Amino acid sequence: MRSPNRDQDIRLVGECLAGSEKAWVEFTCRFEPLVRSIVRKQSWLPRHDIEDVAQTVFVSVMSALAKYNPAHSLSGFIEVITDRVCIDEYRSHKAAKRDGATNPVDHHDGGQEGYESLPSNWDHQEDEFAKAQEKQLLRNALQALGERCQELINLRIFEETPYKEITEILGGTENTLTVQLRRCLDELRANFDEFKRKGVGQ
Repeated sequence: MRSPNRDQDIRLVGECLAGSEKAWVEFTCRFEPLVRSIVRKQSWLPRHDIEDVAQTVFVSVMSALAKYNPAHSLSGFIEVITDRVCIDEYRSHKAAKRDGATNPVDHHDGGQEGYESLPSNWDHQEDEFAKAQEKQLLRNALQALGERCQELINLRIFEETPYKEITEILGGTENTLTVQLRRCLDELRANFDEFKRKGVGQ
C-alpha cells in the first residue's frame, strides 16, 4: 500500500505535467530548498560557480519530471538528479586540475560507491565543450525572457530573496508573484528546450 506522502507526490507531478500553475508553485516552494541545500554542500565547488550549478540543476529537474517513477519518492528522484549534475561538475573540476586521474564517484543511485575513470584529454575537451554549450543555452533562455521575469527569477531563485522583500522591489502581492514566477519558469524551460532544439548559442 502506498503511503499518503507518495500519493501526494504522484498527484503533484501529474498536476505539474498537466500545466497547473498552482501545482508548479507548490512544487517549487517544496523542493527548491532541497536542491539548493545539496548544491551548497559541495565543498569542492567554488562559491562563484554555485549559482550556475543551481541553475543547471533546476532546469534538469524540470526537464526530467516526466520521467518520474511513482515507485520512488519524489524527493529522492530530485536528489538523484541534483547529485548527478553535481557529479558532472565535480568531474569537470577535477579534470581541469588532474588530467587523466581516477577519482571515486558516489553515484547516489542506490548502488555501491565505486570508481569511475575520468576520460582522456580529448574526452575532457568534448565534455567541457558540451557543458559550455548547455550553460550558454541557459543564458540565452534567460536573456530571452522579459525584464520582469529576469528580475523575478534572479531575486527569488538565485538570490533567494523572500517574497515579502520582492513585493517591495517589484510591487504586487506575494500570491501574484508566486504565480508570475511559475509562468516565468515555464517560459524559461520552453526557451531552453527551443534553443536546444535549434542549437541557438552553440
